[in-house]
Amino acid sequence: MVQTFFTATNNGEEALEEMYKLDSIITVTDAKCILERLDEVKPQNIDNEAEQQVCFADKIILNKTDLVSDNEAELTSIENRLRSLNPSAPILCCQNSQINPKELLNIGKKIKALLCTLFFCTSIHSFIYP
Repeated sequence: MVQTFFTATNNGEEALEEMYKLDSIITVTDAKCILERLDEVKPQNIDNEAEQQVCFADKIILNKTDLVSDNEAELTSIENRLRSLNPSAPILCCQNSQINPKELLNIGKKIKALLCTLFFCTSIHSFIYP
């Protein structure tokens, strides 16, 4: 999704980044399923999408905590696993995706350099650094 933001439109006209501001990357995780998704073994040369999304996030929303909140140790284990993949991203716990919109807007992360570094993608390099 983020890579799409930095590519030209269908007609080769302006890129989405010229029309919109990408403020941050926020990942929503399902507390009940995230450990299973992170542990999925993928075929060779196929990345684990759940792991990538957690690693690239500026903020992580841990949703459906009510489904694991009966077991405090399980919730702590999930949070620790997420922090091991991305220690700098705040983790916001919620139920039913209820979260203050102020937590989602105007975060102001600088992600362009991060994308180039992490994706090693020359196809977006010219859009980021013309």
